[in-house]
Amino acid sequence: MAGCVNCGRWFWNRSGDSPPICPRCAGLRPAAGDASAARAVQRPTVTWALASACVFVFLLMTASGASVFDPSLEQVVAWGGDFGPATLGSDWWRLVTATFVHVGLLHLALNMWCLLTLGPIAERVFGRGLFFLLYLVSGVAGSATSLLVHPLIVGAGASGAIFGVAGALVAAGMRRDGSARLATLTKRAPGIATFILYNLFYGFRESGIDNAAHLGGLVAGAALGMTLPFATGSRPRNLRAWLVAVSACVTVAVGFLVVRQRDAPVAAFGAALIDIDAGRVGRGIERLRAVVAQRPDLAPAQYALGSAYLHRGNPEEAIPPLRAAARLVPNDFDYQNNLGVALLRHGPADSAIAVFERAAPLAPENALIYSNLGLAYESGARPRDAVGAFQKAVKFAPTTWKYRVFLGRAYLASQAFDTAIATFNVLLASEPRNGSALLGRGTAYRLLGQRGPARRDLETVVRLGATTAADSEIVMAAQRQLAELTAPARPSMAVRRIPSLNATVTSLRFYESGSNGLPHDQRVYGNTFPASTTRFIAWELSLKHPHPGVHRDFDISATWLRPDGSVWTQQTCPSHVEPLWTLSWHDCRWGWNEPGHYMPGTYQVELFVEGKSVAKGRFTITAP
Repeated sequence: MAGCVNCGRWFWNRSGDSPPICPRCAGLRPAAGDASAARAVQRPTVTWALASACVFVFLLMTASGASVFDPSLEQVVAWGGDFGPATLGSDWWRLVTATFVHVGLLHLALNMWCLLTLGPIAERVFGRGLFFLLYLVSGVAGSATSLLVHPLIVGAGASGAIFGVAGALVAAGMRRDGSARLATLTKRAPGIATFILYNLFYGFRESGIDNAAHLGGLVAGAALGMTLPFATGSRPRNLRAWLVAVSACVTVAVGFLVVRQRDAPVAAFGAALIDIDAGRVGRGIERLRAVVAQRPDLAPAQYALGSAYLHRGNPEEAIPPLRAAARLVPNDFDYQNNLGVALLRHGPADSAIAVFERAAPLAPENALIYSNLGLAYESGARPRDAVGAFQKAVKFAPTTWKYRVFLGRAYLASQAFDTAIATFNVLLASEPRNGSALLGRGTAYRLLGQRGPARRDLETVVRLGATTAADSEIVMAAQRQLAELTAPARPSMAVRRIPSLNATVTSLRFYESGSNGLPHDQRVYGNTFPASTTRFIAWELSLKHPHPGVHRDFDISATWLRPDGSVWTQQTCPSHVEPLWTLSWHDCRWGWNEPGHYMPGTYQVELFVEGKSVAKGRFTITAP
C-alpha cells in the first residue's frame, strides 16, 4: 500500500512509481521540487503518531477505571480535560492535553476516523513539521475559544484540531500559486467544506457538542492554511515557516491571556473549589463570596457558596446564594433541590414544598427529590401528601432502606398504623437489625395499644446499641417510649366527648418542637421546659373513636394564655378524622426560630372544637 502524494488516497502501487501517484491522479505529475518533498513524506508519520497518542491516553483512562463508553466528567478532568476554573488558573497546559483526551469510545472513533482521513492530505501538503504545528495551534485555539464562550463546561477531544486541519485544507485549496500538488486538493475543497458545514450544523442542533471549540479551531486552521508554505524543502520556505509558526504561537498565547484576564473570577472559583475539597471550607467560602461579588451572574459560584454554607450548618446564609443560582438557571435540578433543603432546614415548610414541587418535574424519576418533598410535606403537617411522595421515592429506589423508613413514618403520621407496620415488616424481612425500622414498628404497636409487641421491638433497639450518632438518637427515642409504656402520661383534665366526631378526648400533652414539627417517635413529652433553649411548644390532642364513621374535616381552635392570665395568641389548626381510625392524634405549635421569647412562668392552653371547650392543659417555662 502507498499514499498518493496528490490526494492522500491509499492504493496498491503495483508499478512501483516513486513518488506514488494513484490512478485517479496519474495525469497530474508534481513538479521536481514537489516530488522531492513528497518522497520525504510518503508515510503520514505525524498523523499516525497523533492518533496513536489519543488512543494511548484513552487506554490509560480505561485501565485506571474510567468507563469505556461514558467516563465521568471528573475522570475527564483528571486526565487533562479542559475546565475553565483549572485551565484559567495554574493548569494552562490543559489547552494542549485536552486535545488528546476523549469522552468515550464513540467520541474517540469518530475523531480518529476524521484525523486519519484529513491528516495524511494535510501532512503531504504542508510537511510534517508544519502539519504538527497546524494541529496543535488549532487544538489550543479551539480550547481557548471554548473557555471564552463557556468557561464552566468540561471540554475534551481532537475535534477542534481536526476542524483546524479541515479549515487549512479548504483555505489552501483556494490559493492560486501554480503548484501542481494543489490541483486535486482544489477539487476536494468543496467536499471538505461540506464536511465542515454539516458538522457545525449538527453541533448547533445537538446538545453536548462544543461548537465553540470547533469554530475556534476552524478559524485558526483557515488562517494558517492561507499563510503556511507548502512542502518544497526550499530555504525561503523554511524562513517563512518559522515566521508563521512564531506568529501563530504568539497570537494564541496573547488570546489565552486576554481570556484569562477577562475570566479571572472563574479561576478564583476554581481555587475556591479546591479549598473546599481539601477541607478548607472557611477559606473557600471567603473566595466564593469575592467571586459572586464580582460576577453575581455566575450561577455555579452562587450554588457552590450556598452549598458550602449548607455543609457548615448555616441554612439561613445558604438561602440567598442558592436562590440566586436557581433564579439564574431555573431548570437545574441540583440548584432547586439544594435551595429546597436550605429552606426546609431554616424555617416553615411551605417555601421548601414549593421549591421541591418545581424541581420534581426536572428529574421525574429521581428518588431523592421525592424523598425531600415527602420530608417537607411531613414537616408541613401534610402526612397524606408525604405518603404519596415517599411511595414514589420507594418506587424509583426500592433498595434504599431509608426511603421505606420515611414511608412508614408518614403512615404513622397519617395514623394508618397497620399499613405502617406492614411497611416496616418489608424492610425488616431483609434487614432484621435495622434500628430505624424496629423503632418505627414499635411506635406503631404502642400507638395501637399493643404493648407486648411494642416493648419487644423497643427493647431490641436498645439492645442493639449505638454505633453512630444517628443510632444514639434512635436508642434514646426507644428508651423514652419504653419509659412511657412503664408509666404512661395521664390527661390533666376530665374526659370529654366530642359528639360531632364520635370521639373521646384521652389526653392533652405538650412537647418541645422544631419549626417544622417532629414525628411521633422523636417527641419528648413533658410539662416543664427551659427558657434558655425553648423555641416552639406544641400541644398534642389524643382522641379515641369507639365507632369509626365517615371522613370529617374540622378545626381545632387554641387559646394560649400568658402566666398573668392575658391572652397571648389564638390559633386555628385544620385537622381531620378518617373512617377506619380508632385512635387519632392532632397537634399544632407556637413559637419562634430563636429561643428567648417564652418568659418564665406557667402557661395555659385551651382547645375548642365547634366552639365548645374540649381540653385544657398547662406547661411551665423555667428560668435559666
